[in-house]
Amino acid sequence: MDVLERMGCRVVRGGNWIEGLRADLQAIEIDMNAMPDLVPTIAVTAAFARGKTVMKRIAHLRTKESDRITSLAEELAKMGIRTEQGGDWLSVEGGKAHAAEIETHNDHRLAMSFAIAGLVAQGIKIKGEWCVDKSFPGFWEVLQKLYAKDCQSVAFLPAG
Repeated sequence: MDVLERMGCRVVRGGNWIEGLRADLQAIEIDMNAMPDLVPTIAVTAAFARGKTVMKRIAHLRTKESDRITSLAEELAKMGIRTEQGGDWLSVEGGKAHAAEIETHNDHRLAMSFAIAGLVAQGIKIKGEWCVDKSFPGFWEVLQKLYAKDCQSVAFLPAG
């Protein structure tokens, strides 16, 4: 939540809960070496921020369930978001995301991160959504409960 706050997200903390509220997001430059699992979430969030977000020291993400750097760049491009990548960095230029069919690359973190994009960009479809079972089997049910009336929906496509 600290990273989201740096990007301009309004965060409200309670005794046993945290709420992130929509805001005018700003791009940041950040060393993600100590928090590699957050890179997909921050990359997708950066798609909706003003400016270019640069995430550095993330080379180890190339050897996860997928090459997360390349996979993020490919899937963000499907949404009309410009990215650049190097051996250990990824930049995401915020813009106007549009409907897209997102391939999860059998990567649970990509599936969950792009599902959140569907709250903002209408028409996001997630293929291979079952891969979230690896780390969060109830993710889709929990996400459905969190939808506010003004949020967009996320569609799930059968694998294959």
